[in-house]
Amino acid sequence: MTLRQLLSLVRAHLLLIIVIPICFALASWAIVSVVPKDYVVQSTVLIPVSEQMAAADRNMTAGLTRVANGSVAHAALISRHPDIDVDELVIEATKPDESDVIVIDVTGASREDASVIANELASYICDYALNTLDKEGVEIISYASPDTSSASPSPLKYAVEFAVLGLLVAIVVIIIRAQKKGTMV
Repeated sequence: MTLRQLLSLVRAHLLLIIVIPICFALASWAIVSVVPKDYVVQSTVLIPVSEQMAAADRNMTAGLTRVANGSVAHAALISRHPDIDVDELVIEATKPDESDVIVIDVTGASREDASVIANELASYICDYALNTLDKEGVEIISYASPDTSSASPSPLKYAVEFAVLGLLVAIVVIIIRAQKKGTMV
């Protein structure tokens, strides 16, 4: 089949090319709209690195990341906020390479709960670094805010993706119908 033949088939079945992608997009929009959303919030903690002790300070920052991801921090969050189901949240503290910051991402069904836990964990890391490790200059440089959280899944994104998929399905259906009829234009 040449490109000219394919374009002739598409032109002859234009209604199918329009209807199938719209149906796919509307179906995906409806399904994704009723799926519960997950919100992601982020807090950032600065752990200053001294020039004299750069390697040790970077190792300490990596250790603080492990502390934030550990069971002691988890237990502290549960005890400080018994009203929030911390086990339902996805909490991840990371340290970008060669960086002086710890980034705390919290994902959950409630923007407010995720923000509270992200900020509480950032405070916990600061307290731990200041009081237990005697590290000076530790500070929270960005707090999680429920207003700035991103949500997934995005109905518009999925509608566009499924519309494209619907377009491909429509083209395949047209080609198969033409081959069965033996009417290659």
